[in-house]
Amino acid sequence: MRIIGSGFIFYGIGMVMSQALNGAGDTRIPTLINFFCFWIFRIPFAYFLAMGLDVKSAGAFIAILVAET
Repeated sequence: MRIIGSGFIFYGIGMVMSQALNGAGDTRIPTLINFFCFWIFRIPFAYFLAMGLDVKSAGAFIAILVAET
């Protein structure tokens, strides 16, 4: 809870910026940012932390925090 809770401010800022671009009619840039941050960065990083460094579930939560920041 502490790990995820500290990342909510960054998550909120990212959501506002992404939806502002969507509202302005630009959907390509938010889609590319979401694709890169989630599929290319967050999932492999979470797997690396959880399995490679043996941090277990805390590694997945740390990856969410890092990706949102």
